[in-house]
Amino acid sequence: MKSKNLEQFWLKHSIAAENSNQPLTEYAKQHQLNVKAFYNWRSILRKKKLIPESNLPSSHPSFVKVNSNSDIATTKRTSDLQITVTLPNTVRIDFSADDFAIGKLIQSMSLL
Repeated sequence: MKSKNLEQFWLKHSIAAENSNQPLTEYAKQHQLNVKAFYNWRSILRKKKLIPESNLPSSHPSFVKVNSNSDIATTKRTSDLQITVTLPNTVRIDFSADDFAIGKLIQSMSLL
């Protein structure tokens, strides 16, 4: 495959992977793509400004300030909330917790 064709091939897959909302490694396996080559081509495409650098803020903070609602943090409730956290490296964490536990977590984090 010629270099321009390779670039178009990986550009197409990079855009599709981003739109799939699944981890890059899962997308690559699903489409029988070499994961190392995929990461390498994404780096090349980013350097050529053909795909965005990242959705992360430029400072890449580890924590973001969160303002908590004291009603949530102090009122015990029993309903479970489904939470999905997607990390910048595309790792996805799904869990459930009641709103009281989440409120306490947010309240504790706001003290950091």
